[in-house]
Amino acid sequence: MTRSKRAHQLGYPKSHSVHHVPFNAKGDPVRALIDFRGIARSSRSRARLARGRARAAPAIPKDLFAGFLAEPFQGEGGYVPGDPAFFQAVRKVCDETGGLLVCDEVQSVARTGRLFMTEHLGVRPDVLATAKSMVIGITLAGAHLEKHLHGGWHSNTWGSGRILDTNFAWTVLDTPAPPPGSRVRRRLVPRERDAEGERLATALDGIAKRHPGILVAHRGLGLMRGIVVRKREALVHAAWLRG
Repeated sequence: MTRSKRAHQLGYPKSHSVHHVPFNAKGDPVRALIDFRGIARSSRSRARLARGRARAAPAIPKDLFAGFLAEPFQGEGGYVPGDPAFFQAVRKVCDETGGLLVCDEVQSVARTGRLFMTEHLGVRPDVLATAKSMVIGITLAGAHLEKHLHGGWHSNTWGSGRILDTNFAWTVLDTPAPPPGSRVRRRLVPRERDAEGERLATALDGIAKRHPGILVAHRGLGLMRGIVVRKREALVHAAWLRG
């Protein structure tokens, strides 16, 4: 799905069925890619354009729009939080077309002050991928998709059988959001990550004031923070030397 790294560009074929839009782009860039007339009328229009030797617009007939995939909080992309307006516009397009909104929260789950980053954005994804702080990769999907999934449709590397896997999943979910009366350590509760995140932001503000020539800015939510620095390579080298 991505072409961001040189390894992707060299080692993998480009999929012509995948279209990219700028992250947090203003307006409604996903809607602009879709032909809401449907595949029949769109095909006829493209045929007429082809006969006239004009190039058809790169629009996706709404019948063929599978969905939209993105990180609601970019990790390797620079620690950039998603814009609620951008994701809400995408959610609306998916609702109108039947496409799926798929969110990659492998890095952001339970680290932004909420269990899911999508809670900050005011959207409910159809499919949500997790890992990292969820211990292992857990993919969550809305109950409305169950009718499309046959028994045993998903196998996984660490699968141990339905009973153990299901109980393990519930335990992992209860750890960052324990139910009332739980003995789970309370410091893992996402709302307490909010307070920790505020302390981290305050500390970073202090560093920026003391060292304006090094730390330019910081951004993020909860404990998921990115910093903008000058002389990055020198700073990373110094950090390695100090362990």
